[in-house]
Amino acid sequence: MTTALHQIVVCRCFSFEELFTVLDEEDHPTGQPTRLIVVDSITSLILPHLGSTYGLGMLNHLSSRLKSTAVGRHKAIILTNSVVRWKDEPPRPSLGTQWAYVPNVRVLLSASDVLGERVATLEVGKAEYRKMVKFSMASIGGE
Repeated sequence: MTTALHQIVVCRCFSFEELFTVLDEEDHPTGQPTRLIVVDSITSLILPHLGSTYGLGMLNHLSSRLKSTAVGRHKAIILTNSVVRWKDEPPRPSLGTQWAYVPNVRVLLSASDVLGERVATLEVGKAEYRKMVKFSMASIGGE
């Protein structure tokens, strides 16, 4: 476990350009191939540009760069996206319809009515053909 933790590199990106630089890097600084890229949180990059044509253009460019990095370089990419909720509606991804076609798999983690239980909703496929599965997770054993 300790060896695996030493292989993790954290790159702080405060702009799209910094994120593109990280995506362009071929390998881990130690020389090991990069297998997984986690972007947390994608909404913090787009928020300053919300409503502008620059923000929309960069969001489209980012989606194509992420897909080409994942497919062309055989890397797994995980993005965290905030959710928004309006009154009694179910939660929705905060990037909305512009981003709806981008992810191949979505996972929504939420609290359950049962104490200590979490619900994961897994959606697979493109927006118009999406299949959904829900499952519950509960802790087993001691605290």
